[in-house]
Order: sequence, then structure tokens, then C-alpha cells
Amino acid sequence: MKIHKSTIHIPSKGKLISILNQTREEVSSIRITLENKKIHKSFISSFIKDCIIRISDITSAISSLGIYDIDSILILMRSSLEVNVDLLWVYSIYKGDLEQGENLAKRFYQFGAKNFLEISTSYPNVFKEDPFLKIVSEKLDPVNDRIKAENTSIIDIVDKNSNRKLRELQKQNWRALPGLIKNREQLFFSNRCNITVEFAEKLFNLKYAPYYKNWQILNSFTHWSPASMKYIEDALLTTFYLRNLNSSLGFLHDVLNVSYDFLEIVPPEKIRMLRQEFVYLST
Repeated sequence: MKIHKSTIHIPSKGKLISILNQTREEVSSIRITLENKKIHKSFISSFIKDCIIRISDITSAISSLGIYDIDSILILMRSSLEVNVDLLWVYSIYKGDLEQGENLAKRFYQFGAKNFLEISTSYPNVFKEDPFLKIVSEKLDPVNDRIKAENTSIIDIVDKNSNRKLRELQKQNWRALPGLIKNREQLFFSNRCNITVEFAEKLFNLKYAPYYKNWQILNSFTHWSPASMKYIEDALLTTFYLRNLNSSLGFLHDVLNVSYDFLEIVPPEKIRMLRQEFVYLST
């Protein structure tokens, strides 16, 4: 029987938080499964795991906010959407070419190490002078962390045979994998969204996902603009809050589907039952 959106009951905040808490239990289980899997040393496995954890944390943060925090919620939702699109984009490439997908994930972590090395040069002085960091300096080891980061040179960031503009792009953006990305336009968020829309339909039957349109709308609240000024009665704010928390749960279950496909397992019955308790129409 086809479910019509207009017939679905709106779950309460308490219900959505209960679903989130049970979903986070599954997130922990999936994390352990990915880490214990024989292929756990692969970078794509780590990338999937970390994307799920990131979206889970963002959804948890949204659940802790209230109806008057609508702008902050939308800012968090934009971050969640971007992680979602990145994961689907990378995974779609991985499904088409395992080596390219793995190298994309490698670049993600390599760029993380590269960025850490750049910002941590001032750490010794900052840790010495900052009243907050002085307290935790004994438990942190920035020098050893830098050594680890310096050893994260996994693949060449730049293809020396590329033209100057492409080499600059490869230096600046982890997504600009040599041999895959030929020009800057391929990395435009709109173009990556087009790829993820087609892939999401194949992966979990999510038809015409409005990733880019939603991103444009969320940008209006992320940046300081007239759209972020709101004067709405509490009843409407409550409805918007519930809708946003519900949508965030949908993002989280979407990325869980990526892990199930990667692990070649069927979503657990508990998760399938949870999806009947909120407005989840991806499957």
C-alpha cells in the first residue's frame, strides 16, 4: 500500500528524540562493525563511518535545541546536508571504481593532516599562554600529533602533469582527485548534487532528492541575511522545529543505508521498524 504524506501523523518531540536515541545505538553498532571488518583498514570504510558519526552528532545537537533556535538548527542542517552529499558523491564514485573511491577517501584524511600541520605551528605558544589550554596541555600532545600528521603522506596531492589551474585546484580541494576531476565545474555543489540525486534513487529509492534546492534555502539562514530574521508564533515555530528534527533523522538514516550497502547487509529489523515511527519516505 502506498503511503501518502498527508496521512502521516506528526510525531512529537519526545517521540523523535526516542527514535534518535535508538538510532544512535545503531550508529555505535555500525561503527564497531566497520572497525572490526577485515576491510577496516580501507579509507572508504573510515570515511563512511566518520560521516555517519558526524551526522549523528549534528542530529543530536539539533535535538537539544528548542523552537526559538530555528536559525541555529538550519545552520546545523546545512552542515549535515553537505556531509550527506559528500558521502553519497564519494560512495557513488567508489561503486563505479573502487580505486578512485578509495583514493578520494585517502585525500580527505591526508588534507586533514595537512590542515592540522598548518594551524598547529602556533600551538606551543598558544598552549603556554591560553588560560583554558594550559589546564589540558598535560593530557594533549601536539608535538606527537604533528609527527603523526607528517607521516600521513599517503598519495600525491598534485599531478605534476596537470595544467596550472588544475594543480592549484588539486592543492586546495581534497575532492579534486587527479585522474578523476578535470575542471573546477565538476566540484560545484550543484553538479555533485546532480550525481548524488541519481545515485540516491538507485541506492535507496529516494526519487528527486532536492539536495541543491534545500542547500540554497539553508544558505539563507546560514549567512547573515534578511531571511534569518523571523517573528513567528510559538505554534508555528514548534511545527518547523519538529519538521527539521524529523528531516535530520532522515539524513541520518540515509547515510546508515550507505553503510548497509557497503557491508552488504540488510537494515536490521529494529531500524526498519523505527522508520515506520517518523516521516521517512526514502524507502
